[in-house]
Amino acid sequence: MSTPNRPVLKPLIAAIRTSAWPLLRWSSLALLPGVAVAGPLGEQVVKGNVNVTRPDATTTRIAQGSERAVVNWNSFSVGGNEYVHFVQPG
Repeated sequence: MSTPNRPVLKPLIAAIRTSAWPLLRWSSLALLPGVAVAGPLGEQVVKGNVNVTRPDATTTRIAQGSERAVVNWNSFSVGGNEYVHFVQPG
């Protein structure tokens, strides 16, 4: 009995997402054929305490830990099947 071919895209995406290199982050996935990039991309925290996580391919969680914060984004687009969760103090 043969083993069905399993996609290896998820481990590849996880490896790129957790990469410490800024150029090999979510925005680099757009260069891979057949890979759809979801949600806001290319965050740069300019001021304050902000933690951006992506628990899955269609969810972005933006947690602000300070009263004020400034974040610059390369793009901020949210599709119909995507979810952005903002968590702010107070």
